[in-house]
Amino acid sequence: MASVKLPWERLWALMWSLIPSPLTDGRLLVLLDDTIRAKTAKHIYACQTTFDHAAKTIQTRYPWAQTIVTVGLLKKIHERWCCLPLAFACYLRQKTVAAGYAGPRRQTMVFRTKFEQAVSLIDRVARAFSPAKILVITDSWLENNGLLKPLRSHLGACADILSRVRVNGVLYAIPESDPSRPGRPRKYGSRLGSVADMAEALQAQAELYTLHVHSGLREVMAVDRVVMLKTLRCRVRVVWVYHKRQRALAVGERCCEPSVFVRKIQHLE
Repeated sequence: MASVKLPWERLWALMWSLIPSPLTDGRLLVLLDDTIRAKTAKHIYACQTTFDHAAKTIQTRYPWAQTIVTVGLLKKIHERWCCLPLAFACYLRQKTVAAGYAGPRRQTMVFRTKFEQAVSLIDRVARAFSPAKILVITDSWLENNGLLKPLRSHLGACADILSRVRVNGVLYAIPESDPSRPGRPRKYGSRLGSVADMAEALQAQAELYTLHVHSGLREVMAVDRVVMLKTLRCRVRVVWVYHKRQRALAVGERCCEPSVFVRKIQHLE
């Protein structure tokens, strides 16, 4: 199975086509994440000394490990959300590649960032399920224009991002057009404050919603606003979800209709 002579891209595309009903509400829900897998043996492909920001106090901060960028399909099975891994890529630091690291069959490696690898994997999945629209669900680390800009250039308007928003992220109002003002139009409106500050300010305006969480229905309070986010450089709808034991869970996506976004919150949960 590890042979490099097999046409893996065509084989994977054939296997993806056998997935029954891959779409959810007319969209393909794709999960994107990177993970670190620690190893003990020395002669393992794509292993390097990697900084682990999530290491515990009893673990080393620089383990000998593989860094894997994974793309999976999110699908509800037996009333629970599951992730079916579709494709992955091993990430190597530019320093490791420049040192002459050899790939399979002693091929010369070319450095690629995590964003480039992620866009390439999502593009392969999108071509296999074309012409379906794609919603990429990721964490706050990958939520920036480094992912959105190349993703939109490859897939066009059919690709969107849904992710957590950093609590210290600064939000801006939608700029108002003023023809009498000289110079180019403003890209961002007035500063609204951080995500945490707006969570406290908007809590009184939250409404009750019923979400499907862990094979059961749960009632939560939520409120949404359309704002400008400099990490994505576009209009983003941010939703603050208030739980009993957690003040707020803020998620954001490129601007869309509120009723449609509430259904996507169910997908995220």
